[in-house]
Parts: sequence; C-alpha cells; structure tokens
Amino acid sequence: MGASLSHFTYRTPLGDVAIASDGTTVTAVVFDQSGASLPKEIAASAYAASAPANACANQLLEYLAGKRTALNVAYTASGSDFERSVWEAIGNIPYGQMRTAAEIAQIIGSPSSYRLVGRAAQRSPLAVVIPTHRLVSPSRKSSSSGNARLLAFNERLRLLEQRHALA
Repeated sequence: MGASLSHFTYRTPLGDVAIASDGTTVTAVVFDQSGASLPKEIAASAYAASAPANACANQLLEYLAGKRTALNVAYTASGSDFERSVWEAIGNIPYGQMRTAAEIAQIIGSPSSYRLVGRAAQRSPLAVVIPTHRLVSPSRKSSSSGNARLLAFNERLRLLEQRHALA
C-alpha cells in the first residue's frame, strides 16, 4: 500500500462504513454493522477523504438504493493468490443470486477446497465491492460462521438485492 494511505467514514442506510484508499485505489470497505474492524494499518492511517473513497461511497449509496448492481471502483485487495482467485469468482456471482463455497471451489478448479473458499471470503477486505454476502452454505443461509452480526448484515444485503432484482 502506498504512502498516502487514508480512511474516511461515511454514513449509509446500513450504518457507518469506513472506506480506505491508497490514493489511487480503494483498499478496504468495512461496515460497522458487520462486526468487522479495520485492519490495524488502515485504522492507524490518516483520517481523510480521498477521490477513490468518495467515488466508492457514492457508488455504494447507489447500490443500496437499488440504482446499481455492482461497484465499479479500482481496488487493491491484499491476499494470497488463492484468496484473490476466490474473490474474483465471488465477484462474478450475478446480482441477486447466491453460490455455495463448493460451487466457487469448483469454478476456481479446486473442488476439494470449499472450506478454504469460505475462509477466503471472510478475509475479504472489501465489503460489497467483493460481494461475499452472495456466498452461502448449502442450505442457502449465510456462510459466515461464528459472527452473528456478520450473518445478519449479509442477510440484509442479500434481501436488498433480491428485492431490487425483482423490481
């Protein structure tokens, strides 16, 4: 990440969201309501808005209003090659639809790694930009185990998409 790392908090209908940027790309999108927290290096960065963070916030508000089905922002996601392949596959899940970790594992050519797919999704630093809320368990419930706030948050995003997809 660049020397100009900063973050800023924006208000949304789903609560506050912190968006971090390296001055060129978005590096993290973290909702308060999800129970997640900013990575330490981002929390320690300058508290200032940036053009990439502002653009992301505007697109996020359009998404939450049902005027946009994806966020089209330049981003940098730190992760392993495997995690980035999972995030890319999750990014290709159509708006309003869901996939299981097993389905994503099959798509990336590693069918036995479905548990690792779930872990990679939980490690995504970019809520909604990488729509990990579209990843569900085989029973079509959220795959975010152990975090009740994240489960509820992901369910809200899925319901929002399903409502707008039908409109």
